[in-house]
Amino acid sequence: MKLVDEYSWFEKFRKRVGNVVFGTLLLFTATVVEAGVLKLDLEGCKSTAGNGYHFEIVPDIHPEHEDFKMYFCEPDFYTDGNLKYWSELDMVPHRITFTNTTGSAQDFTFQVGGDYKDANDPDLVGWDYITELTLDYHSTPEANWEACENIGSLSVQELIISPDESEIYRQVTVEGYPNDLLCVAVYNMRLAIGSSFYSGSSLQSRLISVASSVNVGDQTIPVPDVESTTFSKTMSATQGGSRTWTVSKTSSPASISIDNTCSGNELDLQKDVNITVSWTKGEVTPAGNVDVTTIIQASNTAHRDINISVVDTLYSGTTELATHTCPIFTLQANVGNQIVCTNSFTILESQGINLNDEAVATYIDPDYADINYTGVKVATATAFVQGTGENLDENATMKDNEWISGTNLSYSVVSPGSGTFDGYSEGTKTTDDVNWTSDLLTDSGSVTFTKTIYAEPATSSTGSLSDIASLKTFGGTGTNSGILSVSLSSSA
Repeated sequence: MKLVDEYSWFEKFRKRVGNVVFGTLLLFTATVVEAGVLKLDLEGCKSTAGNGYHFEIVPDIHPEHEDFKMYFCEPDFYTDGNLKYWSELDMVPHRITFTNTTGSAQDFTFQVGGDYKDANDPDLVGWDYITELTLDYHSTPEANWEACENIGSLSVQELIISPDESEIYRQVTVEGYPNDLLCVAVYNMRLAIGSSFYSGSSLQSRLISVASSVNVGDQTIPVPDVESTTFSKTMSATQGGSRTWTVSKTSSPASISIDNTCSGNELDLQKDVNITVSWTKGEVTPAGNVDVTTIIQASNTAHRDINISVVDTLYSGTTELATHTCPIFTLQANVGNQIVCTNSFTILESQGINLNDEAVATYIDPDYADINYTGVKVATATAFVQGTGENLDENATMKDNEWISGTNLSYSVVSPGSGTFDGYSEGTKTTDDVNWTSDLLTDSGSVTFTKTIYAEPATSSTGSLSDIASLKTFGGTGTNSGILSVSLSSSA
């Protein structure tokens, strides 16, 4: 299936607009294949701190189309070796270095791409888009720029999905690549929703030689440990005469990677995360009614902002009661459990039976709005009607429980300035649960916990820091934030 018409692949003019978006980590292994002296080398960007991950505006290969964003890393951070922990929705920079010392101009065709749909599970998608290739001025010697730009008039590329939908790739045909010339092309591959479910190193990106006077060989890069985005919701229902309270939480960042546990510097073995718990004191529900409140949240572990659109539907059993479409919301890069929208439904008491709710999220790429993400995410919740019919819910207390998983990982917590820890000494490194109880809550508010994650020297590990806040009014009505988890990783 051809997705994009043929056209040139290197362009002569290029705008440069920087906007830094820092990344995390991915395991990349690639073998540089040399056959003869026409050589194509595939590399990917390491997602380590300091890689300079950013976008620049580059021209579309179709002159009538608008310029688009291309994501880059600093040249020294491309590798055919070890990358770790990109995320669903990320644009992963790749580059190909072309060298020709055959003594004559060369014609060749190659493909860059990777796994699209899994053969055993067609709903499991790995990569769902590949940008056009363009000249990488950061990595190409300046003396070669003009000659490399001129190759564009001799080259075409197509975006193709294989007939069995197992692969997505961009096929590039180059004619007359000059002798004794080094050029570097850059392109991005987008990780699909659900790509984190590929096991081990089964998800791959590839360079494949299709036709050439000299066989340039095939190269493969495994892409394990893709981080998942999350989509969740909580739901509460309050009887007429009672007051509604809600509680939610968010994290910044959404994930933590401690990159070098062998540095010998103690400060390199720890990183902070802020967890904010917010609660809202709502209105008293009118008599004869039930107020249903849903809080819809999403974590964006990707290293760039992503837009999300949500449709939220309330049911009594299987009977639809109401539907609300949330405004399109921008999920900030690497922030966990962002509130997409809070919906309030007022229904009759007679309808407050077997209440359940379904929210369906569609992700929208702000950089490539016309290239849709494959698949959606769904979150469901249920609620029992709470309350006594009297307003006994003016005040409340809240308890927060947190815990860590993963070998050679620990954490500490600083007091948010109110409330008390239950048997925990503030700032102490621990692997045990930490519990906190609030002061009396009489109105809406929030607290922020600063937590420090520690890795042991010369170790590699994965795990998570998890947290849930539960609120209970003096009238006995209860609600909670749902579990928030911050993914953790360390590498030697």
